[in-house]
Amino acid sequence: MKVGRFAETNRLSIDAVRHYIDLGLIFPEKKGGQYVFDERCQEDLKLIFPIRKRFMRGKSKKSRRCRLFHQDNYSTAS
Repeated sequence: MKVGRFAETNRLSIDAVRHYIDLGLIFPEKKGGQYVFDERCQEDLKLIFPIRKRFMRGKSKKSRRCRLFHQDNYSTAS
C-alpha cells in the first residue's frame, strides 16, 4: 500500500509516516519512486506506538517537541 493509505489505516499523518522513515523506524520498499508499505512495516509500527504514546501522554504537541529536543541535547552532551 502507498503512504497515504498506510497513514490513514494507522491513523497517522503522512508527515508522521515520513518522519518515521527518516528516523529509520520503518523501512518501506521503494518502487517507481514511491514507497510501498507491507506487513513488515505494520509490525514495526506495533513496536513504535507504545513508545510514542509514552512520550505523548498528556502533553501538547509543542511541549512534546521541546521535551524530545531537550532530551536529545542532553543525551549527546555527555
